[in-house]
Amino acid sequence: MNTSYMTEQFGFNCHSIDDNLSIIETPFGFSNGSPLPIYTEEIHNKIRIFDGGETLLHFAKQGYDLAIARKSAFILNAIEPFGVTLTPDGEIEVFEYIHNAKTAFSKFIYAMFAVVNWELENEGKSPDSSILVTEVSMYFKSAYPNDEQHPSDEYTGISGHKYKFDFIHGDKAVLAITPHHASVAAAIKKIIDINLREEHKIKPFVIIDDRINKTSADNETKIISAVSSVMAFSKLEAKANVNLNPN
Repeated sequence: MNTSYMTEQFGFNCHSIDDNLSIIETPFGFSNGSPLPIYTEEIHNKIRIFDGGETLLHFAKQGYDLAIARKSAFILNAIEPFGVTLTPDGEIEVFEYIHNAKTAFSKFIYAMFAVVNWELENEGKSPDSSILVTEVSMYFKSAYPNDEQHPSDEYTGISGHKYKFDFIHGDKAVLAITPHHASVAAAIKKIIDINLREEHKIKPFVIIDDRINKTSADNETKIISAVSSVMAFSKLEAKANVNLNPN
Protein backbone atom coordinates (compact mmCIF):
# COMPACT_ATOMS: atom_id res chain seq x y z
CA MET A 1 0.00 0.00 0.00
CA ASN A 2 1.28 3.44 -0.93
CA THR A 3 1.36 5.07 2.50
CA SER A 4 2.86 8.29 1.09
CA TYR A 5 -0.17 8.67 -1.17
CA MET A 6 -2.51 7.97 1.76
CA THR A 7 -0.70 10.50 3.97
CA GLU A 8 -1.05 13.09 1.24
CA GLN A 9 -4.74 12.28 0.69
CA PHE A 10 -5.77 12.20 4.34
CA GLY A 11 -3.47 14.81 5.83
CA PHE A 12 -2.37 12.41 8.58
CA ASN A 13 0.53 10.01 8.86
CA CYS A 14 -0.19 6.59 7.42
CA HIS A 15 2.02 3.68 8.56
CA SER A 16 2.28 0.36 6.77
CA ILE A 17 1.46 -2.83 8.69
CA ASP A 18 1.93 -5.19 5.74
CA ASP A 19 1.63 -5.06 1.94
CA ASN A 20 -2.11 -4.28 1.93
CA LEU A 21 -2.76 -3.01 5.44
CA SER A 22 -1.91 0.28 7.13
CA ILE A 23 -2.87 2.36 10.17
CA ILE A 24 -3.67 6.07 10.15
CA GLU A 25 -2.37 8.17 13.02
CA THR A 26 -4.63 11.07 14.09
CA PRO A 27 -4.95 13.21 17.23
CA PHE A 28 -8.58 12.15 17.66
CA GLY A 29 -9.71 9.86 20.45
CA PHE A 30 -12.49 8.54 22.65
CA SER A 31 -13.51 10.32 25.86
CA ASN A 32 -10.93 8.38 27.90
CA GLY A 33 -8.12 9.47 25.58
CA SER A 34 -7.76 6.19 23.67
CA PRO A 35 -6.95 6.95 20.01
CA LEU A 36 -9.58 6.34 17.35
CA PRO A 37 -8.75 3.06 15.55
CA ILE A 38 -8.40 3.78 11.82
CA TYR A 39 -7.04 1.11 9.50
CA THR A 40 -6.92 0.94 5.71
CA GLU A 41 -6.88 -2.08 3.46
CA GLU A 42 -6.42 -2.14 -0.30
CA ILE A 43 -8.65 -4.70 -2.02
CA HIS A 44 -8.19 -4.76 -5.81
CA ASN A 45 -9.15 -1.24 -6.93
CA LYS A 46 -10.95 -0.34 -3.71
CA ILE A 47 -9.95 0.93 -0.30
CA ARG A 48 -11.50 -0.28 2.90
CA ILE A 49 -11.25 1.95 5.97
CA PHE A 50 -12.19 0.18 9.19
CA ASP A 51 -11.70 0.07 12.96
CA GLY A 52 -10.71 -3.59 13.41
CA GLY A 53 -13.55 -4.09 15.90
CA GLU A 54 -11.79 -1.86 18.42
CA THR A 55 -14.72 0.54 18.89
CA LEU A 56 -16.96 -2.21 20.26
CA LEU A 57 -14.04 -3.42 22.37
CA HIS A 58 -13.63 0.11 23.75
CA PHE A 59 -17.26 0.23 24.86
CA ALA A 60 -17.08 -3.29 26.29
CA LYS A 61 -14.13 -2.19 28.46
CA GLN A 62 -16.25 0.74 29.68
CA GLY A 63 -18.84 -1.74 30.97
CA TYR A 64 -21.28 -1.81 28.06
CA ASP A 65 -22.90 -5.20 27.43
CA LEU A 66 -22.91 -5.48 23.64
CA ALA A 67 -23.44 -9.25 23.45
CA ILE A 68 -26.95 -8.75 22.08
CA ALA A 69 -27.10 -7.06 18.67
CA ARG A 70 -29.74 -4.53 19.69
CA LYS A 71 -27.41 -3.20 22.38
CA SER A 72 -24.97 -1.96 19.74
CA ALA A 73 -27.78 -0.17 17.88
CA PHE A 74 -26.53 3.18 19.20
CA ILE A 75 -23.34 2.70 17.14
CA LEU A 76 -25.28 1.71 14.03
CA ASN A 77 -27.58 4.73 14.41
CA ALA A 78 -24.56 7.02 14.76
CA ILE A 79 -22.64 5.82 11.71
CA GLU A 80 -25.35 4.98 9.14
CA PRO A 81 -26.06 8.60 8.10
CA PHE A 82 -22.49 8.78 6.80
CA GLY A 83 -22.68 5.69 4.60
CA VAL A 84 -20.59 3.64 7.03
CA THR A 85 -21.61 0.15 8.15
CA LEU A 86 -21.24 -2.15 11.15
CA THR A 87 -20.37 -5.68 10.03
CA PRO A 88 -21.71 -8.87 11.68
CA ASP A 89 -18.18 -9.31 13.08
CA GLY A 90 -18.44 -5.96 14.87
CA GLU A 91 -16.21 -3.88 12.61
CA ILE A 92 -17.05 -0.34 11.52
CA GLU A 93 -16.09 -0.01 7.84
CA VAL A 94 -16.53 1.88 4.59
CA PHE A 95 -15.56 0.89 1.02
CA GLU A 96 -14.71 3.25 -1.84
CA TYR A 97 -12.74 3.11 -5.08
CA ILE A 98 -9.09 4.05 -4.57
CA HIS A 99 -9.52 7.34 -6.41
CA ASN A 100 -12.20 8.24 -3.84
CA ALA A 101 -9.94 7.49 -0.85
CA LYS A 102 -10.37 10.99 0.54
CA THR A 103 -14.16 10.60 0.42
CA ALA A 104 -13.94 7.28 2.23
CA PHE A 105 -11.74 8.80 4.93
CA SER A 106 -14.15 11.73 5.42
CA LYS A 107 -17.12 9.37 5.77
CA PHE A 108 -15.29 7.23 8.30
CA ILE A 109 -14.04 10.17 10.37
CA TYR A 110 -17.48 11.78 10.51
CA ALA A 111 -18.99 8.44 11.55
CA MET A 112 -16.42 7.98 14.31
CA PHE A 113 -16.96 11.55 15.51
CA ALA A 114 -20.67 10.72 15.78
CA VAL A 115 -19.84 7.70 17.96
CA VAL A 116 -17.55 9.80 20.18
CA ASN A 117 -20.26 12.45 20.41
CA TRP A 118 -22.73 9.82 21.59
CA GLU A 119 -20.22 8.67 24.18
CA LEU A 120 -19.69 12.19 25.52
CA GLU A 121 -23.42 12.91 25.70
CA ASN A 122 -24.17 9.59 27.41
CA GLU A 123 -21.17 9.31 29.71
CA GLY A 124 -21.87 6.75 32.40
CA LYS A 125 -25.07 5.50 30.79
CA SER A 126 -25.75 2.21 29.04
CA PRO A 127 -27.40 1.90 25.61
CA ASP A 128 -30.52 0.71 27.48
CA SER A 129 -30.52 3.68 29.86
CA SER A 130 -33.50 5.26 28.10
CA ILE A 131 -35.61 2.30 29.24
CA LEU A 132 -34.55 2.85 32.86
CA VAL A 133 -35.27 6.58 32.59
CA THR A 134 -38.74 5.86 31.17
CA GLU A 135 -39.50 3.49 34.04
CA VAL A 136 -38.27 5.94 36.66
CA SER A 137 -40.23 8.77 35.05
CA MET A 138 -43.43 6.70 35.13
CA TYR A 139 -42.98 5.71 38.78
CA PHE A 140 -42.22 9.30 39.80
CA LYS A 141 -45.54 10.39 38.33
CA SER A 142 -47.30 7.76 40.44
CA ALA A 143 -45.23 8.23 43.59
CA TYR A 144 -45.42 12.05 43.54
CA PRO A 145 -48.69 12.79 41.68
CA ASN A 146 -49.00 16.37 42.94
CA ASP A 147 -45.71 17.49 41.37
CA GLU A 148 -45.21 18.41 37.74
CA GLN A 149 -42.63 16.66 35.57
CA HIS A 150 -40.80 18.35 32.70
CA PRO A 151 -37.54 18.07 30.72
CA SER A 152 -34.36 19.29 32.34
CA ASP A 153 -32.80 22.63 31.47
CA GLU A 154 -29.14 22.66 30.49
CA TYR A 155 -26.74 23.52 33.30
CA THR A 156 -23.15 24.70 32.97
CA GLY A 157 -20.80 23.29 35.58
CA ILE A 158 -17.90 25.17 37.13
CA SER A 159 -15.66 23.29 34.67
CA GLY A 160 -17.53 24.79 31.74
CA HIS A 161 -19.11 21.46 30.74
CA LYS A 162 -22.83 21.50 30.01
CA TYR A 163 -25.18 18.91 31.53
CA LYS A 164 -28.81 17.91 31.69
CA PHE A 165 -30.61 15.75 34.22
CA ASP A 166 -32.90 12.98 32.98
CA PHE A 167 -35.92 15.07 33.96
CA ILE A 168 -37.19 17.48 36.60
CA HIS A 169 -40.03 16.37 38.89
CA GLY A 170 -41.29 19.02 41.27
CA ASP A 171 -38.13 20.41 42.88
CA LYS A 172 -36.12 17.25 42.18
CA ALA A 173 -33.50 17.09 39.40
CA VAL A 174 -33.59 13.37 38.69
CA LEU A 175 -30.83 11.08 37.45
CA ALA A 176 -31.61 7.39 36.84
CA ILE A 177 -28.47 5.23 36.96
CA THR A 178 -27.23 1.67 37.29
CA PRO A 179 -24.78 0.70 40.07
CA HIS A 180 -21.98 0.28 37.52
CA HIS A 181 -18.95 2.32 38.59
CA ALA A 182 -18.91 4.35 35.35
CA SER A 183 -22.55 5.34 35.78
CA VAL A 184 -22.05 6.26 39.43
CA ALA A 185 -18.85 8.22 38.74
CA ALA A 186 -20.50 10.18 35.92
CA ALA A 187 -23.49 11.05 38.11
CA ILE A 188 -21.27 12.23 40.99
CA LYS A 189 -19.10 14.28 38.63
CA LYS A 190 -22.16 15.93 37.08
CA ILE A 191 -23.73 16.78 40.43
CA ILE A 192 -20.55 18.20 41.96
CA ASP A 193 -19.64 20.17 38.84
CA ILE A 194 -23.10 21.77 38.66
CA ASN A 195 -23.49 22.41 42.38
CA LEU A 196 -20.14 24.21 42.61
CA ARG A 197 -21.79 26.99 40.63
CA GLU A 198 -23.58 28.97 43.35
CA GLU A 199 -26.27 30.28 41.00
CA HIS A 200 -27.63 26.77 40.42
CA LYS A 201 -30.37 26.19 42.98
CA ILE A 202 -31.23 22.58 42.22
CA LYS A 203 -31.92 19.52 44.30
CA PRO A 204 -30.31 16.50 42.62
CA PHE A 205 -32.10 13.22 43.25
CA VAL A 206 -30.54 9.94 42.11
CA ILE A 207 -32.48 6.74 41.52
CA ILE A 208 -30.16 3.71 41.45
CA ASP A 209 -31.34 0.46 39.86
CA ASP A 210 -31.03 -2.25 42.50
CA ARG A 211 -32.97 -4.99 40.69
CA ILE A 212 -29.98 -6.97 39.40
CA ASN A 213 -27.35 -6.40 42.08
CA LYS A 214 -28.80 -5.10 45.35
CA THR A 215 -25.51 -5.34 47.25
CA SER A 216 -23.67 -3.26 44.68
CA ALA A 217 -26.51 -0.72 44.58
CA ASP A 218 -26.51 -0.45 48.38
CA ASN A 219 -22.76 0.12 48.45
CA GLU A 220 -22.88 2.78 45.74
CA THR A 221 -25.83 4.46 47.47
CA LYS A 222 -23.60 5.19 50.48
CA ILE A 223 -21.15 7.01 48.22
CA ILE A 224 -23.75 8.94 46.22
CA SER A 225 -25.50 10.07 49.42
CA ALA A 226 -22.50 12.29 50.15
CA VAL A 227 -23.45 14.57 47.25
CA SER A 228 -27.15 13.93 46.58
CA SER A 229 -30.41 12.50 47.79
CA VAL A 230 -30.61 8.91 46.53
CA MET A 231 -33.25 6.20 46.45
CA ALA A 232 -33.22 2.59 45.28
CA PHE A 233 -35.41 1.82 42.27
CA SER A 234 -37.25 -0.86 44.29
CA LYS A 235 -38.26 1.71 46.93
CA LEU A 236 -39.53 4.14 44.29
CA GLU A 237 -41.47 1.32 42.67
CA ALA A 238 -43.01 0.32 46.01
CA LYS A 239 -44.01 3.92 46.76
CA ALA A 240 -45.60 4.24 43.32
CA ASN A 241 -47.50 0.98 43.73
CA VAL A 242 -48.86 2.09 47.12
CA ASN A 243 -50.32 5.18 45.50
CA LEU A 244 -51.70 3.19 42.60
CA ASN A 245 -53.25 0.58 44.92
CA PRO A 246 -54.14 2.42 48.15
CA ASN A 247 -56.20 -0.50 49.42
